[in-house]
Amino acid sequence: MKYWFICLLCCLWGTGLRAQNLDSLRNAIPGMLEDTHKVQAIRALYRGYYAAGRDSGLLGAAEEGLLLSRRLQYQKGIELFLFYKASALDIAGRGQESIPLFEEGLALARKADKPDLAADFQVNLGTAHQQLGNADQSLRNYLEAYAYYKQAGQLKNLSKVLNNIGILYRNQHKYDRAEAIYRESLQLKQQLNDSLGMAASYQNLASLLSQTQRMEEAIDALRQSLALYETLGRKEDVAGCYTLLGQIYFNANRMSDAKNALLKALDGFGGQKNVDYSPTTYQLLGILSARDQNYTAAQKYFQTGLSHAREFGQKERLIELLRELAQTERALGNHAAAFTSLQEAYQLRDSVTEQKRLALMEEMQTRFEVTQKDNALKINQLELRERTRERNVLIAGTM
Repeated sequence: MKYWFICLLCCLWGTGLRAQNLDSLRNAIPGMLEDTHKVQAIRALYRGYYAAGRDSGLLGAAEEGLLLSRRLQYQKGIELFLFYKASALDIAGRGQESIPLFEEGLALARKADKPDLAADFQVNLGTAHQQLGNADQSLRNYLEAYAYYKQAGQLKNLSKVLNNIGILYRNQHKYDRAEAIYRESLQLKQQLNDSLGMAASYQNLASLLSQTQRMEEAIDALRQSLALYETLGRKEDVAGCYTLLGQIYFNANRMSDAKNALLKALDGFGGQKNVDYSPTTYQLLGILSARDQNYTAAQKYFQTGLSHAREFGQKERLIELLRELAQTERALGNHAAAFTSLQEAYQLRDSVTEQKRLALMEEMQTRFEVTQKDNALKINQLELRERTRERNVLIAGTM
């Protein structure tokens, strides 16, 4: 069985894990003995799904690998599949569920005295918190990872953390600091010849420049990002760039260009949901359709955007979409539906206000602790020179 498995695995890697080979591996795994070779086979399956963009298979493979590693008390497997399962949940827009797994992995890495693995978990934990809007906790995670990567001279990982810190500064409207950090991150990625990292940095820089009304510079940066993503064959990232380009054109009152870019984004997503971009794409297309008095199309766009935003738990986006849908329903003469949408929007607004109040109280209680930790990390001496978040995914790791 082991010899057969090794031959199969070599064949799979040699052929690039094409779809039929992935299916063959999936079918072979149940009949294997429960040992570390089976763990490695599940790891290969997960990596194959990830490389092929078959996100629907990631969570099942990760759960299977984690359960088997726990039964075998296989520490390396537990560490890896905690990472894989948390990442799969995060990719699926279920970031809240990924946090306990990243935290467990971080605790295991610390206990095993693996500072590099702990730093990787910190970055991914920070990414999950950032996606959920927990900016202070996210920054704490990034800064701890930053301190290690800086000391260890790990420039690639350092550039990722800088990029993510830049996003946080941008969201806090500290635009000068954010731009300086983005450019430093971009410089590191150029030094490393990291094409994917450069694409993400150009995309983030474009988003920032558009927020400061430097539209032509933003478009130039986004074209750089698009070219890199297209060269790399990253269709979903290309679609995300077109969403951002549509936003920039929309804000510049270039409505025809905005619509063309957003329709390209929609085509690129191929009907798939994207936590960062698909709700925005549908929202903007709905607004443009309503401006053209095509209320039936607007209704459809808003309703689809609503379903995506609900699935991803994006309450602020939900409120905006519900209000816009209410206006569209009113224009169509659907007054009861308009009232229902508006009522839900106000209920959500009240719940978000209460959550923000509670979060503020918690922030005040932990402010001193955060300050102490910041001082311990010598943040003021770092002088970091900050929209796509980056993770240190252990897809290519060894066991």
